[in-house]
Amino acid sequence: MTDVIELWPAGAPGSELWTQHESAYRFSDPFPHRVVRNVTRPTLTAHLPEPDVATGAGVVVCPGGAYHFLAVDHEGAEVASALTARGIAAFVLKYRVIETPAADKDFLDYRDRLEHRARSGDRDWFHTLVEALRPLATADATRALQVVAERAQEWHLTPRHIGLLGFSAGGSVALDAALAAPDGTAATGFVAVIYGGLARAVVVPPDAPPLFQVIAGDDRTVSVDLAMQLASAWQQAGRSCELHVYARGGHGFGMHRQGLPADGWLDRFIDWLPSQLGYRGQLG
Repeated sequence: MTDVIELWPAGAPGSELWTQHESAYRFSDPFPHRVVRNVTRPTLTAHLPEPDVATGAGVVVCPGGAYHFLAVDHEGAEVASALTARGIAAFVLKYRVIETPAADKDFLDYRDRLEHRARSGDRDWFHTLVEALRPLATADATRALQVVAERAQEWHLTPRHIGLLGFSAGGSVALDAALAAPDGTAATGFVAVIYGGLARAVVVPPDAPPLFQVIAGDDRTVSVDLAMQLASAWQQAGRSCELHVYARGGHGFGMHRQGLPADGWLDRFIDWLPSQLGYRGQLG
């Protein structure tokens, strides 16, 4: 069962004047995958497990895409399908992203320029764009958590067992939302970051949620050092953290199978979740 919920029916705050139109594009490299871009109306797509396998846990899934687009299939719908098969409700978040040119050709040219500047060490342009977008994406993720919590009884969820899972830039969005709760309290039951992180110092509150991380040693976008710094910050705050560093896997693999141990990252997450939340997982 799926249900699409508009997060801000009256209009998303902070982007009321945006005029871009959402569109999809299919990349062929490094493997075929679909993305959506120019998102102005954030939504949450609910995927619910069959009642006979439901655990009461729920995950808001935040796809990645360098804050410019969202990999809604292999970091979204396919993740949700795997989670619901194991009794975990999944809610795929389509959050606001940085505007890109409307025409596909112009979009690809823009992406090439962005990657070229990043490779040359000029990251200021990208960081300026991200810092302007970050509060909006964080607001969308925070609102998504609120919506799931508000409908927890309807969806047969245990409120304290609702958390966030994000990929790449979506991992940063998930972390921002997990750390943005008022009065330093945790707004989420857990947070999972898959080849993502925050490229800045993190203040971990004393009641931060359990953290699960995955990174590949050959990831050329997010460094292992960054993942380890995040894990260290969690440990120094006395909070629970589990970090998996796979030798190979690259960046952005999501549910794409490569014939590597990293293909099993979701199984490790599903193994970890009951140990943190105290429910009995569906291990079949």
